Amino acid sequence: MRTDPDHTPVVNRLPRRGTDRVEDAVAWILTAAALLLVVAATVTGLGTYGRAAERAELQRTTTSQVRAVLLEDANATIVDVGGPMPARVAARWLDRNGHEHTGSVVVRQTLPAGAEIDVWIDAAGALTSRPTTTANAVVGGIAAAFGVLCAGGTLLVAVWLAVRRATGSVNARRWEREWAHVEPLWRRTTL
Repeated sequence: MRTDPDHTPVVNRLPRRGTDRVEDAVAWILTAAALLLVVAATVTGLGTYGRAAERAELQRTTTSQVRAVLLEDANATIVDVGGPMPARVAARWLDRNGHEHTGSVVVRQTLPAGAEIDVWIDAAGALTSRPTTTANAVVGGIAAAFGVLCAGGTLLVAVWLAVRRATGSVNARRWEREWAHVEPLWRRTTL
């Protein structure tokens, strides 16, 4: 079998310049680091989701929504930016066992005394916040994974840009030295 005379076989497949080898090595390392970063982000996101989902399930079993009766008028203040400012007023409610509780509740609209609003209470009958939902857990997991990806990706890009800048600087200095050596000879042959 004859070989093509115009085609010369490539004996040394590695780049000729040392800076090319450095860039290639760093590129491989950063690619492996990026794959590990994706795994770390996935594990972080799933872990965050799992903890939030457990908390949501616990809150769902220990909290309940009840009706509270306002003991005084609630006057929500209207502000220019963002709508009404919530008011805190006294209210009373019954827990799951029928015991009466009183406390200060947040009312987001103007209501008269005696009006009923929905509030969330814990197992002891104390006011608590609305329980976390599964959707909140999903969003939390996605946000955590995205945060890890952004932080790690920023670091990887910064390392790559620093390496490129360093190798470019080394190459530029070499080219200047080589040109200073070749340019006088080249000028004599062209003039």
